[in-house]
Amino acid sequence: MHKISGLVPLSWLVVAIILVSTIASAAVPRDGDSWEYIKLKTGDVIASEKSISDIEQILIDAKNQDEYVILRLSNIPTYSTRQTLESFGLKLLDYIPYRAWIADVSDVPPSNEIQNAGIVWAGPYTSEYRIYDTLATGNFDSWAVAPDGDLWATIAFHSEVDSATAITDLQSISIFDSNFISLIGTATVEFEPAILDDLIGLKTVQWIDQVQAPIGNVMDRVRPEIGADIIHEIPYGLKGSGVNVLVLESKRSASTVFPPGLFGCRTVTSTGVGARNSSTPKEAWGEDGRG
Repeated sequence: MHKISGLVPLSWLVVAIILVSTIASAAVPRDGDSWEYIKLKTGDVIASEKSISDIEQILIDAKNQDEYVILRLSNIPTYSTRQTLESFGLKLLDYIPYRAWIADVSDVPPSNEIQNAGIVWAGPYTSEYRIYDTLATGNFDSWAVAPDGDLWATIAFHSEVDSATAITDLQSISIFDSNFISLIGTATVEFEPAILDDLIGLKTVQWIDQVQAPIGNVMDRVRPEIGADIIHEIPYGLKGSGVNVLVLESKRSASTVFPPGLFGCRTVTSTGVGARNSSTPKEAWGEDGRG
C-alpha cells in the first residue's frame, strides 16, 4: 500500500481561508467608509486624486524639509513596484487603510515612474497626524497622569527608525527614561506637559497617545470577536493541547515610576484550551487578557 503524503487537514485549510480573507478585508472599506478616506490611527484624512505635478511638488517639499509623506495608490503595489520606487528614492513603509502608505522621501522619482506606480495622491505627514485628541485637548484619563503632574504616553516611531535614533531623539527634548521596544518600534515615556509640542515635533514619531488603561479581564469578550471559540469546536478542534507557549512582555523594575499593570513579564505553559473548563479556568489563558 502506498502512503499518500502532502495532504493538508481540512481544519488547517479552514484556518488558512480565514487568514487570507482577514488580510484581504484590510484593504477593503468597511460599511459606511469610502475609498476617499485614509484611516490614520489618529483620525481620517480625505485623499481626493491629485495631478502628477502636484504629487511631484509635495514630494520635493518633503525631501527638502526632511518630512515623511502619505501616499495613496490606485492598487496594492507589487514587490517589483516597491523596489523600483525605492531605487528612485521613495521608500514605502507602513500600510494605512485604504490603499495608502507612509513613505520616506530621499529623492523624487521621475513623473513617469510616479504614474507607473499608480500614485494618485500625496500629502505631508504633519504634526497633527502624530497626536491623539486626548493629548491635543488635555483631556487625560487619571491613569495617564503621574502624581507630580507629568504625563505617561505611548510613542510609536516610523518603522525604519532604529532604537538608537529613537532614544537619541527623545533625549534631545529631555526625555531620558523610556521603555523602548525595538520589535514594534514603540516607547512608553513620562514627560512634562510643557514639552508636548517638542515631542509632537519629532519627525521620527508616527503617533503619540496617552498610555492605555491597566489591562483587565477581556478574554470573555475577545475570544468570540476573533472567532477562537469556533476554531476550538468540532469539526475543527484546534485547541493547542500539548503546546508550550512563552509570552514575553517588556519588563520594568519594581521601582518603576509607571502605573502598576502597564508592564510585566510572564511565562505561560499551555495545557490547551480545555483548561478553560477546569475549576480554575482562567489560569491557563490569562485573566488579564494576556494568556
